[in-house]
Amino acid sequence: MKDDFLSQEEVDALLKKNQAINGDESADDSENQPKEVEEKGLNESDKDVIGEVGNISMSTAGNT
Repeated sequence: MKDDFLSQEEVDALLKKNQAINGDESADDSENQPKEVEEKGLNESDKDVIGEVGNISMSTAGNT
């Protein structure tokens, strides 16, 4: 069953071949990297609202 899988070297070779066919040899790896997004945390009010929604949901689930 192990013969059904490609080795990492085979995967790399296929990717390089695909890049050569598509003319993407000059494309740098930074284009394929996810863009960094500034993460903004929740403020205390948002956390309280989410907590209350959870409490209401659990209360409703317990009473039905």
